[in-house]
Amino acid sequence: RVTARVTIAVNAEGSIYVPNLGHVPVAGLTLVEARTRLSEEFDRRYRGVRADFTLLRPRRILVHVAGEVQKPGLVELQAPARVSEAVKTAGGFTSRASRRNLTVQRVRGSVEGADLERYATLGLPAENPYLDNGDVVRVPASTLTIELHGEVTRPGLFEFRPGDRLSGILA
Repeated sequence: RVTARVTIAVNAEGSIYVPNLGHVPVAGLTLVEARTRLSEEFDRRYRGVRADFTLLRPRRILVHVAGEVQKPGLVELQAPARVSEAVKTAGGFTSRASRRNLTVQRVRGSVEGADLERYATLGLPAENPYLDNGDVVRVPASTLTIELHGEVTRPGLFEFRPGDRLSGILA
């Protein structure tokens, strides 16, 4: 039995180059999925050869954070990273920032919302989406708020978001 260890990097196009095998695309795959794809490629080409790989260093991504953060601009994050990490790396929210109406402009053109208040309160991961290289996180100013006092579970200042109802804020 012969064992060989080879260090191979994922290139900017999201593939790895394996000598005598060529480029194997792994962009967007989990480590398990990439391992499976690499094994399948080896099985097609070589009889009795088992391939495996380990992540030596997580990839870094660059994300632009704009708007109501302390230090707007380009931030470098270790993937996988979420919107909350990008905001924290950009110095955190300003006092005027909306925590509920953030947007993520994806490299491919789509726009996704983020609500970090709901994420913190209810633990909903969909409200704090993952980011990818080149995404733009926009943090607008808070514009519509309501202050609750009296016999409520959580008195204080609450930001409204399009589609919110007072009954939801009270709950």
